[in-house]
Amino acid sequence: VQTSDPSSRGCSLNWLMPSFTGNSRIGLTYHIEYNSSLNPTTFLRAGSVSTQPSIAISGLDPDVDYQFRVLAQNEIGRGEPSRLSRVFTTLPAIPSAYPLHLRARQSSSSSNVLLALWDRTPVPGVNGPVIKYHFRYRKNASEVASEWITKSVGSHNFTLTLAELDLHAVYAMSIRVKNSVGWGPWSPVYYAQTGESPPSGAPAILKFTNITARSVTIHFEGVPSKLQNGILRGYKISYRVDSDPKIFGVTSPRARHVTINGLLPNRKYVFDVRAYNNAGSGPKSAEVNVTTLEDGLPGVPVNLKAEWKEGGGAVLSWNKPSEIGRSDVIKYKIAYQIDNGDWIVYVVIDNSLALNLPDSIGGISVNELKFRITASNHQGYGSPASFPQIPAPDQLSSDEPFYMQIWFWGLAGEIGRA
Repeated sequence: VQTSDPSSRGCSLNWLMPSFTGNSRIGLTYHIEYNSSLNPTTFLRAGSVSTQPSIAISGLDPDVDYQFRVLAQNEIGRGEPSRLSRVFTTLPAIPSAYPLHLRARQSSSSSNVLLALWDRTPVPGVNGPVIKYHFRYRKNASEVASEWITKSVGSHNFTLTLAELDLHAVYAMSIRVKNSVGWGPWSPVYYAQTGESPPSGAPAILKFTNITARSVTIHFEGVPSKLQNGILRGYKISYRVDSDPKIFGVTSPRARHVTINGLLPNRKYVFDVRAYNNAGSGPKSAEVNVTTLEDGLPGVPVNLKAEWKEGGGAVLSWNKPSEIGRSDVIKYKIAYQIDNGDWIVYVVIDNSLALNLPDSIGGISVNELKFRITASNHQGYGSPASFPQIPAPDQLSSDEPFYMQIWFWGLAGEIGRA
């Protein structure tokens, strides 16, 4: 049995007819079988032919070793197989497969390094001796994808280190193999993501607003996305006075200003801001100083008096606080409560106010009224003060409303009556 006319997918096979045909009156049929380096212990059928001692073999795999044998058959049955042919190797062909199991993992030493790995190209499929691998990768951003970056890898290597990548970025990668005939197909794209590291950029403090004795609002500029190096979780605002540092956490990455409360009056505070992600905090901004105001809220009104007025109603009187704060008193907030009910609040701005209780109160026995007052200047409201408690009048008509009559001395002596 001899082979000839080799190709990547087949060959021609010739043999000599057997010297003894078994005295059969029917012509012989020849059956051709083969084994290969892919499966050396199993013989597979390659075809059959009648009478003529030759056949064209097809459907073989490139760059694979084959051996053939022939069995003759007459009307009685099949005879013994021939001796095996010499080893025949099909010619190489362009690869029809790609390297298997492309994957990547983050480097343990650096967050911006990926280690790509793959397995051998399957046989059949590689179709010839491997010369090298062709690896490509690119950043798979939400915008238009960047150009592929290609690298050649030796035939005996199955790993490639991708360094100096962008942090917390998704990369697409693919690989193909080359043999002595040409390049095979690209593998399906595999996606891998680099790790996070603390932000490499610092925020910038822009200004302070709403500065009071006990609070300030800080405005800052955020860290650009390309310097966030991961999923930004927020910002940390650090402030200190008298070497007592405190940190105020801002959990919203979109926040650009925040009010810090609970400060001390007339103190110089040192502020800085830094961004943070899952990997940690980035560098802090330049430190900026701000001084809180003196405690500028007014004190409590003084000389509070409350008494019933003849004919129904009540007269409230008070004097301006002895401590007015950083500016003069501009208004008062007056609240009253009937028999421990809800507080009813009125703000005196125009120096006059008439308060009429609803008619429905007439049929209800009023046991107690409470009054309190709070002074305000441009800095805000001070602390409230309570008037002396007074019992309800003994005579309260059930068929007419109760009128509360209030006299105001708080702003400029006796102002008016409502």
